[in-house]
Amino acid sequence: MGKWWVSFKNHLSACVGFWGRLPFGESAVIQEKLMLFRVVLLLTVLALSSCSDEGGDYEGPWGQVDGVVNLGDKPLDENATLTFMSTEGYTTTAILNGSGEFRMKYNGSNDIPVGTYRISVSPNIPDEPVNQDPASFFNTNGSTKVVKVAATKIPEKYRQVGSSGVEIAVKEGKQTLKIDLDLK
Repeated sequence: MGKWWVSFKNHLSACVGFWGRLPFGESAVIQEKLMLFRVVLLLTVLALSSCSDEGGDYEGPWGQVDGVVNLGDKPLDENATLTFMSTEGYTTTAILNGSGEFRMKYNGSNDIPVGTYRISVSPNIPDEPVNQDPASFFNTNGSTKVVKVAATKIPEKYRQVGSSGVEIAVKEGKQTLKIDLDLK
């Protein structure tokens, strides 16, 4: 390897004991390969750790959204998942409580990017208890078991963002929404 490598290796060896020789006295070639592996590993970890930014690349204004989902003239009284998908590609979800109430979160924060969102509301309770053992998800012949979903009052059209026809404008600051869904 070049002079830069020797200089780099010596610098790292002097700074951090991890980069020095291993106690069982291997050859210089093995030492250099181990050193190179450790440097590549360190650079990979550093590169990957810089990839998880809380807000992504969004730098605009933020809003805080909570509210209630009504089905017909009453709050939706079943547990369901509310999904917001913005025209810019940001997606956030909230679990409705048994009274139709929700609070949107984005990357663990109560703030979500301002913009126009299409929504979906889908049931999330299986009809039977779900066993967490991975083997329980397969039949004896190896095929995947079908999990039955409990009967729901949520019309099919609201279960997909593309078919719900409901759009929400999220504005800067706090807002409380009332989302009304038809029974049909």
